[in-house]
Amino acid sequence: MQTLLRLWTNPFVKLGYVAAIILYSGAAYAQSRGFTPIVPTNPSGFDDLGQFINRLIEFGIAFIAVVAVLYIILNGFNYILAGGDQKKAAAARSGIQNAIIGVIIAVIAYLVVKLVLVNLLNVNTSLLGDWEQRKQDIGI
Repeated sequence: MQTLLRLWTNPFVKLGYVAAIILYSGAAYAQSRGFTPIVPTNPSGFDDLGQFINRLIEFGIAFIAVVAVLYIILNGFNYILAGGDQKKAAAARSGIQNAIIGVIIAVIAYLVVKLVLVNLLNVNTSLLGDWEQRKQDIGI
């Protein structure tokens, strides 16, 4: 009895038992029913990598736009509340200019990436997406 207990506490013996059970039960299951292959599915809904990149770019542009608008509003309030202090007013103006420059750089980067996607990868890069397909998907 002690020998069996010592064998059972050995992790390699446990692994062997588990492997034997899995292999044996799989063989028995395969004999009792027909073999059904597992077909991989695409849960993302994207047909290719280009569509994924396109959607990622759309999300990025929307995020940048929201952050830039909030930054401009915050610096606008800082400019109004500067109260005649030239340093605070200059810092607020500089923040507004930086936000506008950031949006311009983001739009240029967006256009360059879209140009590469269209010309090199032949991806449909409609910013609004395929609305006809989306209407069919939800049944409109």
